Amino acid sequence: MSENIISAVQQDNMQLVKEDTMPAEEEEELWSDDDLSDGGLKEHDLCLKDIFPNGYVYYHKPEDYVDRGSRYILKIRGMAVKYPAEEREIAMAQLCGPGDCGVKILGHTYYALEKVGGTPFKTGITMEIAQPIRHNIANFTDDEKRTLKEEMIALLERLHDKYNMVHGDIKPANFVRCTDGKLRMCDFETSRPADEDPALWGVKGVGRYTSQYRCPTRPDKAAPTKFDDWYAMAVSIWEIYTVKMPFEGWEYMYRAHLERQTVDVSEVKCLETREWIKGILQKGGAKV
Repeated sequence: MSENIISAVQQDNMQLVKEDTMPAEEEEELWSDDDLSDGGLKEHDLCLKDIFPNGYVYYHKPEDYVDRGSRYILKIRGMAVKYPAEEREIAMAQLCGPGDCGVKILGHTYYALEKVGGTPFKTGITMEIAQPIRHNIANFTDDEKRTLKEEMIALLERLHDKYNMVHGDIKPANFVRCTDGKLRMCDFETSRPADEDPALWGVKGVGRYTSQYRCPTRPDKAAPTKFDDWYAMAVSIWEIYTVKMPFEGWEYMYRAHLERQTVDVSEVKCLETREWIKGILQKGGAKV
């Protein structure tokens, strides 16, 4: 079957800007109505046929929605859609308190031809639309930064204590402000139950994390722990207070990890926050 490529820019609604259509007979084969099944589907589940009527799709999105290359967020029908999302991420999102700690999961995207037990195979997540906090950090006042810090800390405590889950990729980009005003987490690709066998984390095909927020004593590709979340939280709070990215440049970041260097905590002017960050970084083995 020939590959169909669509390049598009997603704004409030998806606008196709380049399209190479596949032959009509192949399109009919790909999206035959005989292959559709409504077993187990919900109101907010979206078939890829409805989102991308011409079949397979690859596209680029605006700067505000960049999310690790091949995985992206688009807005359609009043929902945020993350596609593709691996089966494990979909399962972890359901375990991380959707609507409480995590963004509300409304449904899924599915591919009509791939079924498990007669139900279309889930390929992505449909979620509530929310605003990433990182877009506004530069405009925050000192009071707003302190309030956000307290919200983020309380949210992580709740994720750990109430749900016994490890997020695995804590950073400002993974905190969003939802339409009800609540702060929630997103992106559960690296999440895991805290009591899960650590060996399963790699077996499940996971292993991604954002290196700038990694604890220097954490072995490469090791399953994240609750403390790894807290270390990443300390770096995230530093980023919010300084409005700087930690470890600019891969070569510098790699050398810093080897030497257990970390961010310059002296740049945080709030003494209480600076000492809180310093304590966690030191506990993680960083040279502060």
